[in-house]
Amino acid sequence: MQTKIVATAVAALLSAAAPAAAQVAPAATNYAVPAGPLGEGLSLFAAQSGLQILYPAGLVADRRNLAVNGRFTAEEALGRLLAGSGLAYRRSRSDTFVIYDPRAVRTEADDTPTIVDDVVVTGSYLAGSGSSPVKVVGRDALDRKGRATFAEALVAMPQNFGGAANEMSAGNGADRSSANIGYATGVNLRGLGPDATLVLVNGRRVAGTGIAGDFADISNLPTSAIEKVDVLLDGASALYGSDAVGGVVNVILRKDMDGMETRLRTGGTSDGGAAEALASHTLGKRWDGGSFLLSYEYYRRGEIRSGQREATANADLRRFGGSDRREIYAAPGNIMRFDTARGALVPAWAIPEGQNGVGLSAGDFDADAVNLSNQNEGRWSLPRQTRHSAYAAVRQAIAGGFEVDADLRLSDRSFDMRGYADIALMTVTADNPYFVSPDGSTSSDIAYSFINDLGAGRDSGRNRSLGGSAGISGEVAGWNVAAYATAAREIVTTRAWNRVNQTFLAEALGAEPDDPSTPFSTIKDGFFNPYGAPAQNNRAVLDFIGSAYSTSRGESTVLSTNLKADGSLFELPGGPLLMAAGLDFRREKFESQATNFYFGVSPTIGRTIINERDIAAAFIELRAPFVAAHNARPGLQRLELSLAGRVEHYEDIGSTANPKVGLIYAPHADLMLRASYGESYRAPSLRELNSRYQLGPTVLPYGSSNVVSIIQYGGNPDLAPETARSVTAGAVWTPAAVDGLRIETSWFRTVRRRNI
Repeated sequence: MQTKIVATAVAALLSAAAPAAAQVAPAATNYAVPAGPLGEGLSLFAAQSGLQILYPAGLVADRRNLAVNGRFTAEEALGRLLAGSGLAYRRSRSDTFVIYDPRAVRTEADDTPTIVDDVVVTGSYLAGSGSSPVKVVGRDALDRKGRATFAEALVAMPQNFGGAANEMSAGNGADRSSANIGYATGVNLRGLGPDATLVLVNGRRVAGTGIAGDFADISNLPTSAIEKVDVLLDGASALYGSDAVGGVVNVILRKDMDGMETRLRTGGTSDGGAAEALASHTLGKRWDGGSFLLSYEYYRRGEIRSGQREATANADLRRFGGSDRREIYAAPGNIMRFDTARGALVPAWAIPEGQNGVGLSAGDFDADAVNLSNQNEGRWSLPRQTRHSAYAAVRQAIAGGFEVDADLRLSDRSFDMRGYADIALMTVTADNPYFVSPDGSTSSDIAYSFINDLGAGRDSGRNRSLGGSAGISGEVAGWNVAAYATAAREIVTTRAWNRVNQTFLAEALGAEPDDPSTPFSTIKDGFFNPYGAPAQNNRAVLDFIGSAYSTSRGESTVLSTNLKADGSLFELPGGPLLMAAGLDFRREKFESQATNFYFGVSPTIGRTIINERDIAAAFIELRAPFVAAHNARPGLQRLELSLAGRVEHYEDIGSTANPKVGLIYAPHADLMLRASYGESYRAPSLRELNSRYQLGPTVLPYGSSNVVSIIQYGGNPDLAPETARSVTAGAVWTPAAVDGLRIETSWFRTVRRRNI
């Protein structure tokens, strides 16, 4: 019965639309295209008209369009858009316009092929606007935002949640996952996680970064090489596969130019810190049938120190109406006791201030006070970063109407950061000559901060990125076909130092006997004194206990080959039924290695762990226009249905299938309504599946006290993919009575399951 109802509804729709197909008067719609670079104007025109625009890439470069605001037919709007540009258009199909230069005279003997590009629309493999909201940020718009890099501009978007996967959240403790060890900048659309936002470059996947290699670092791309950024605000696994849960960010790089461009920028902040300098140079050359572009960019930005901002200078936030967030791990420290009622360690006596820790008596300790330490002291909120980036692209038309293209991206970014000072819950016994017990015990547990002994912890590292692709595209039997291969690699190396070695600390405290295998001796070098305020320890002691460090290296690699074709199947009342289909094959690999010297008398050097997997996928997309401009009628200006589906098989977690359906309905030329339903997923990363299972002790805060706890962590080979169901609806209103006004609204609901 359900099948019959659906078939009847579609048949009724076709019969209702068919008589209107005989109308010859084209319908008008409202356009809101600002003046600006012609390439951006054509993209907006394509999105608002739902038509496909074809043109040679070099043809629109360095040209600008006039503003088009108001109600026009598609041809009227396109004519106004191109006025004064020296270009013209012709209609090649009912839904396709070709832009050309009428002054270019070609002879019959001149059979040199030309390059023709589709207007790229993220969220669909078919040209024209789709049912999901897409925010397009063009090159001029990026410049107008006043940001030094496009990564800063994306992070500032209201659709992006800034609490995770960026250098600021990694440095100030807001990102509790500690996954962003390389101080990268990711995108977290709709707050669903940076690993649930898919980032593409020219529509192609890039290698991941972070401790698990599960999100993309957009800060490695040179801003000077970017043409535009498309932000798809909807789940899109039906088209792009894993990770496209919160949305998709597609960075479109410049394909060519003729000439040179140099950019210089310097800046700073009114409160100090973050002084920055940027220099870039881009050069390109066009020739008949091909082009080449090369771009280099240097960027350097200084740190922001916590003390340079009132909000971060002190962890006591009562001055802002908040709470006191300072810690009991202090300098001077607190002598702790175990509270049986709470089941936790709590401060019992405060070590007095203003003394050198020598000659204290039991009565000097204050049982009515608690020492608190400003853990923000000496810390930086933003790291110091230096980046070198380069991008090269070449393409050439060949016989048969085909085009070959290739591009290469290189980036080398280094960072330096000051983190929190080390803290410790240390046990001091009578073997330490400075030991004093306020209650006659033979040992004391002291909550202590090393801020005055060692200063802030240090973190430094390097992020190297390499990516490239090569492909061929053209037309076969009226269908657009494209095949390409990509390779991308991201290498992140880090070093944390100026930290406390717990084994050496126990030796320096006298809690453990002198170890002859170390160069340190308490008889020769002295004991560590934890009672001084300020600290009273010699350099030999501090160098010994502060010699801890750790290093890590993560290498993420993605290799893929892709084949895609799109074209029209047959004519519907509103235009051709379009279809796109393709195959994807991908290999993912993640290597990691770590060295730790926080415990023991020699570093623990971990073995290199290598995990990899193969992925195969097939997808299809259909777009059925039932009503368009040429057969519109009152109350039914546009009606379009889209369907998409993708099947993907991972060799380690199995297969998944994800559908998507979308609908566009325009009851009036001023108003377009759109809605979509889709299912998405995120495959667990290689590290989440395969990292070693471990147990470890730690001390965790519990209210105003601390609890000794056991943490279990590591991978789980039985993990299944995260899944999500998304419903998105919205409207676009472009009232003809107000030129240039465009109001968009969106509503979405995403339900996730099996979160990792």
